[in-house]
Amino acid sequence: MTRRDLIDLLALGALWGASFLFMRMGAFEFGPVALVFLRVAGASLLLLPPLAVAAGSQLAASVVLLVPAWWFWPAATPAAPAWLAATALALACTGLAYVLYFRLIANAGIAQAMSVTFLIPAFALLWGWLLLGELPTGTMLLGCAVILLGTALATGKLRLPGSR
Repeated sequence: MTRRDLIDLLALGALWGASFLFMRMGAFEFGPVALVFLRVAGASLLLLPPLAVAAGSQLAASVVLLVPAWWFWPAATPAAPAWLAATALALACTGLAYVLYFRLIANAGIAQAMSVTFLIPAFALLWGWLLLGELPTGTMLLGCAVILLGTALATGKLRLPGSR
């Protein structure tokens, strides 16, 4: 895994970890169905030029969610912070994250790229602590250390003694 691949891996983990923060910020005002619709519809617009297949799946999900989103759309107009959270969720945490993920697959391979899933809980914990004031417990921090160690081993950035 190259340095750029590692940066993509960490950025992707940070984006997908942040998606929980933005869902928490937007779900109360939008509700889950409308927020998911906004997420996939917004991401499909960002993905159209570079990733046609991914954009197509997001567009198909948007079509499927259109009627339920209309049905469950909030009666009161959501406030600006909820709209900002929905926009960040759609464009950064879904659209940009897909671009990074497919680039990581192309450059580092699927086995390396899927190690990003290990990092998502650690980044979600970090964002919760930094932006929401949630205090991590010792068990959570130990879990993050295990995650980072496992990711370093899985990506080959750390090797056990005696391994090739």
